[in-house]
Amino acid sequence: MASRPELKVDDEVGFIKFFRNLPDQDDDTVRIFDRGDWYTAHGEDATFIARTVYKTTSVLRQLGRDPGLASVTLSITVFRNFLREALFRLGKRIEIWRTTGRMNWKVTKQASPGNLQDIEEDLGGQLESAPIILAVKVSAKASEARNVGVCFADASVRELGVSEFLDNDIYSNFESLLIQLGVKECLLQADGNKKDVELGKLRAIADNCGCAVSERSPADFGNRDIEQDLRRLLKNEKAAGTLPQTDLKLAMSSAAALI
Repeated sequence: MASRPELKVDDEVGFIKFFRNLPDQDDDTVRIFDRGDWYTAHGEDATFIARTVYKTTSVLRQLGRDPGLASVTLSITVFRNFLREALFRLGKRIEIWRTTGRMNWKVTKQASPGNLQDIEEDLGGQLESAPIILAVKVSAKASEARNVGVCFADASVRELGVSEFLDNDIYSNFESLLIQLGVKECLLQADGNKKDVELGKLRAIADNCGCAVSERSPADFGNRDIEQDLRRLLKNEKAAGTLPQTDLKLAMSSAAALI
């Protein structure tokens, strides 16, 4: 393995203060800081990368002191290998931050297993096939068939698909759809207490099909503005409001979350 870049940060105190004031991230998101021809990660992300990539926490260095900020450095090659591991095997989301001046750090690239557009170059363009990302919403009443609405996107051909269908209580049709499309990431409504039986079934099916599961708040599945969002996306296509698919309420809720 090539030697690790040395940890050198211009304004340690300023960066530590900036980093510690960042909003909390969810457990599935890893923040990486682009420092030109090398990268760093800090805090819990540094520990995660040390264990995942280097297989030891002895590579951690401390920025500042009392208490220091755990940090790890990555060469470009190691960074690319980590991206593949994190996105394709571990189902993580990645944020890449860059600075345009003194402590002016911003997220410039984001990636998840079903959305790799920002980082195609970083992956070396070696994508076997386009990753498909899919959002799903269900309506289930006891003893009745489940109504399932999905929206999926294939970024490589700029295609958005929607479908609404009936399913049984073990969601056989939904499972078939995930497998046929080769879905890499599945967006579900958040269920903090894991009490929703139907969402639990969908989550288990997505896991079994090797999809990364990302949760979104119920508000993200609101379809009130979906027609104007679709109009903006479709641009030259005929007005979204005249598309027959906009009558598919569950599918439109899924489209709202996906968009």
